[in-house]
Amino acid sequence: MNWPVSVYEMINSANKGFSLPALRSLGELADQAPLIIIDSREQVPLQFTRLESRVATLPSGDYSIAGLEELFAVERKSIPDLVACCTGQNRERFERELHRLQARFLEGLHSAKDAL
Repeated sequence: MNWPVSVYEMINSANKGFSLPALRSLGELADQAPLIIIDSREQVPLQFTRLESRVATLPSGDYSIAGLEELFAVERKSIPDLVACCTGQNRERFERELHRLQARFLEGLHSAKDAL
C-alpha cells in the first residue's frame, strides 16, 4: 500500500474489500490523506511514520485529525497517569476535562449535522 492514502481507502482496504459508503458523508475529507494534529502541549509526542503530522494547539485532547478537531480527540495516558487522574485530588480536574470534551464533541456533532 502506498502512503499516504485517503481515509476512505485506508479504512476500506483494512476491511479487505468491504465497502464503507458512510465515509462518503465526510465529503472532501474522505478523499484526503489524514493529517494528524499533535497538541503543542504534548511533552513526548508519538512519532508517526506512515501519516503526515504537525504540531498545533488543540482545544481538547493530545491528538486529532485535521478538519475533525471538533469531533475527534485522543487523550493519551500512561497507566500511572490514568490512575492518578481517577483518584485523589486530580479526579475533579479529570472529570471537568471529560465534561469539557463531551460538550465540545456534542457541539461538533451538531455543527456537522447542520452542515449535511
